[in-house]
Amino acid sequence: MELKADLGRCGLNSYESAAYVALVRNGMCTAHVLSKESGVPYGKIYPVLASLENKGFVKLFAGMPKRFMAVEPKIVVGQTIAAKEKELSAFKQQAHQLVKTLGAFAERKQDETADTIRVIEGYKNYLNLSIALHQQARQEWLSITELTIHKEHFDATKACIKRGVSVRLLTYKEEQQKKNIDLWRKIGAKIKFVEYTPAQFSIIDGKQVTIRITGEEKYIALWIQNQSLAQSMKNYFGILWEKS
Repeated sequence: MELKADLGRCGLNSYESAAYVALVRNGMCTAHVLSKESGVPYGKIYPVLASLENKGFVKLFAGMPKRFMAVEPKIVVGQTIAAKEKELSAFKQQAHQLVKTLGAFAERKQDETADTIRVIEGYKNYLNLSIALHQQARQEWLSITELTIHKEHFDATKACIKRGVSVRLLTYKEEQQKKNIDLWRKIGAKIKFVEYTPAQFSIIDGKQVTIRITGEEKYIALWIQNQSLAQSMKNYFGILWEKS
């Protein structure tokens, strides 16, 4: 039973295993003799031998009657190992491609889920967020805002500009006479004036957006990490900038 099980791992069914073992033990013989020696029904012996020949386990010798001989076990086992190794190699390649493909899907999914919206309550909390975002900015900061002066925030913007970040600010016409304007321009911020708009927002590196909503009781900001939205708002800012 153990021998037949081992042959099963080589791709032989129970009848094929029994026929091959009988051929190895008895040497060359006819189908009729092999049927008796192996226990394979005579009505099935020819299909079994044809399958064994196709798998490389048996040699057919023409004549009347036909005779069959087992291929040397060392050879057939070696052929089986080579076939399994080839199959394993092909599977490894397929598995590698599968991992690569699924990995790409996973990365895209992570990119999609990476888009986040956070609600920031309170002006002080927003100010801390804005300072952190100024410190992270690498290319561009666009903003519609009132140009108030808070030292830490002002210093973060100044450092941002020193790093080579382009800072363009749109503020309201009624701000024109304030001394703050000169201070902002002195550190390198580019400033233009627009009519009052209820929404104040900033776009950071074309990837992130903050939107500020002021009310009588609460100061609320939305921090949105979504490149598509950021690009759309950057285009809107560009239109306002050109018209100002």
